Amino acid sequence: MKTEQPIDQLNFAIELIKSKNAVDYQELKSEINQFKEEIYPSTILKNSFSSWISTSIKEPLQFKNLLPSIIGILTQKIISGNSKSVYKNALGYGAELLVNQLVNKILNKHTP
Repeated sequence: MKTEQPIDQLNFAIELIKSKNAVDYQELKSEINQFKEEIYPSTILKNSFSSWISTSIKEPLQFKNLLPSIIGILTQKIISGNSKSVYKNALGYGAELLVNQLVNKILNKHTP
């Protein structure tokens, strides 16, 4: 039987190191691409919005705090719209305040 020469063992070790380096390089490259995608503003917003939605579904208290404000703003926009009239804007803000308080009372009445 022929024993392996030291040069053959060295070449084999070099090939193993080259293949391991290639695998490590590809893994590092994919991690860098994933990191680049995660730092885009659209990805950050999407992730934070989806986490907010999941917590608001689990904790309806957050939704109950947000609902009166949304309804109040919509009421103000319906009444005053884009009007430049001071009276219409004051009436819209007054309606927003009243609707906001009314919705808060209704939600707090039904909250245990």
